Amino acid sequence: MATRLILHICGGAIKSLFAELFKALHLAGVAQQIYVPVRDKIQLNSYDAILTQAIPCSYALLIKPYHRYLYRLKINTLYNYLLKHHSLETVGIVHSHSLFSDGGIALKIHQAFQIPYITTVTNTDMNYFFKYGIHLRQQGLSIAEQASTIVFHNPAYRNAFLNRFYRNTPLRSIIESKSVVIPIGISQKWFDEIRPPLSEIKLPQLHLLYVGDFSKNKRVEQLIKLVTYQQAKGIDWKLTLVGGAVSRTEKIKQVAIGHSYIRLIDWVTDEASLRQLYRQADVFIMLSKYETFGKVYIEALTQGLPIIYTQGQGVDGFFEDNPIGLAVPFDNAIADTIMQINHFIEHYNQRDDITTIFEETLQQFHPNNLLQQWMQLYR
Repeated sequence: MATRLILHICGGAIKSLFAELFKALHLAGVAQQIYVPVRDKIQLNSYDAILTQAIPCSYALLIKPYHRYLYRLKINTLYNYLLKHHSLETVGIVHSHSLFSDGGIALKIHQAFQIPYITTVTNTDMNYFFKYGIHLRQQGLSIAEQASTIVFHNPAYRNAFLNRFYRNTPLRSIIESKSVVIPIGISQKWFDEIRPPLSEIKLPQLHLLYVGDFSKNKRVEQLIKLVTYQQAKGIDWKLTLVGGAVSRTEKIKQVAIGHSYIRLIDWVTDEASLRQLYRQADVFIMLSKYETFGKVYIEALTQGLPIIYTQGQGVDGFFEDNPIGLAVPFDNAIADTIMQINHFIEHYNQRDDITTIFEETLQQFHPNNLLQQWMQLYR
């Protein structure tokens, strides 16, 4: 059975978050159209540098500041623009890459043209719309209930969604049966350049690495406090921070200044250079308050680094009883996090099958496996 033409709606997915999926589908011969509603001029043509021109990608500079408070007006505006500028005659399935912002458009298409749709539930859906948009909650649930498939990028969000909204309802079994977990893919190049893990990590000289922006959500200051706590006790932990953010980079610099054990590196866009930074570290750590997935965790795994993440966020749920992934509670005290990391590394060092564990774990994130999962949904 041939895969249908896919209309991707991804206004909530600017940058390269799903570029690997779009490229993989294209190489597999799948016809696609990508609709990208944006709020800023700088977001226009954001996929052009990373996607082939053979994948039709159109942008709509329509999202206004007041749409933050007028959800239905935003959805109607974006939907009407789509109908005016796109033909839906050949579309076989719609994929909305967020539940509320993109899913609202997909639902209207479904109601008007009976075209089925897949929807993805993201961090913004779970921790903004459902949390603060109480008046929109039923809209979000309706979008999920009428979707052919509901995609989550980590098991934790799937479980939280089901338990929060369908714990004791007749719809529980229906929603559960059409809910799937598919990780976000990374470039094949990372798998082509895999580095075996260290057989032993020297705990007293632990070198932690963070890669990402310096937004409040990422809690970079918490990582600085972590290594500073150890240094104050005479334990030589080090931290490398790679990334930044216009509004907070200077603040992070001020916090880190004068500490020889903290290294700040600006954004690294070259993958080969970034791989070298992973390979210079012992452990990757990112303790975001909220995280839909976190591609950097998988990049780190390909370079042989065990990973530390926030419980209930990011890749949590993929590493149950796995000695290369540690989930830290969000409200953990520094001393408790240190204790967890110590036990984590000690357990890691006791294993003589670490290389095999890395190889088996990475298989579930391999681009070929992810592509097959998506292809099954699009048929």
